[in-house]
Amino acid sequence: LPYMRLPYLLILAVGVSFGSRMPHPPIFTAVESYPSICYLPPDSGLCPTNNRDESEENQDLLTRYYFDITTEQCYPFGVQSCGGNENRFPSKHSCLAYCKIEKAGSK
Repeated sequence: LPYMRLPYLLILAVGVSFGSRMPHPPIFTAVESYPSICYLPPDSGLCPTNNRDESEENQDLLTRYYFDITTEQCYPFGVQSCGGNENRFPSKHSCLAYCKIEKAGSK
């Protein structure tokens, strides 16, 4: 009857040897993201044209830069001081410096 145990021992030996060759689970890196205001769409904050009581300063277009997450670049656009959002920077350099990739949990 010892010869009947041989198939079971063979299966056990093969299972143990293949078990040590199983691939390691995937290792995930930290998620990277931009600061939240960099995801906002450009908003010029244009003043209403029917409001003539506003000073001329509010009516002038100023050049500011917004960050585009699709191209990872900053582009100029005209803004006024009647609203808008925070995705507007005074220079291309300040836009690119602020909207850089950061690892999750670093800020």
